[in-house]
Amino acid sequence: MKRSLLPLILVLFFVGCQSKNNVINLYSYNAMPKVSTSLKSVYIEGVKDSRTNDNLVGVIKANDGSIKEYVVLENDLSLWLKDAITKELNSIGISVKADPSVDASVLLDIKEFSAVLEGFDKDNLKASANVEVIVTKGNTIIKNQVSQKQSEFVVMKKGSAFSPFMQNLLNDIVKKSAQQIKNSI
Repeated sequence: MKRSLLPLILVLFFVGCQSKNNVINLYSYNAMPKVSTSLKSVYIEGVKDSRTNDNLVGVIKANDGSIKEYVVLENDLSLWLKDAITKELNSIGISVKADPSVDASVLLDIKEFSAVLEGFDKDNLKASANVEVIVTKGNTIIKNQVSQKQSEFVVMKKGSAFSPFMQNLLNDIVKKSAQQIKNSI
């Protein structure tokens, strides 16, 4: 009896430890309403994604450094970012209009959004994001780089570890970008 259970237990162990989830989904951005109000309004011209592969957001590396798995994003990052920036701007008192004849127009350019999960050392999951915020106010163009790196330790080397980590990184980028827009108008 014990011999017949051992293969079953081993199969269940290996199946349970395999990485199954290598597609992550970003949840809708929730802006926390602030008390400040402004009479300013902006037009979001668009969000450009300049990354070479706009679906790939991360890799899981084997012990030898080779890529074991790719982690892809289910969402369209440009659409997600536009929606999130709109919500955050509204929450800090800046209205987003569909009419380009407002105080300023904004163009966002996603330069980087990627992560690497490698090894079992401390801070084995590392990510970085970079968004260029271009604010046009009359004849003045103001360009700002909003970037952030972060890292943390994760126990299981699988795609699902990326989801909350990358979501938090993007939430920080959205808040910083909205603040840059507010400071520029």
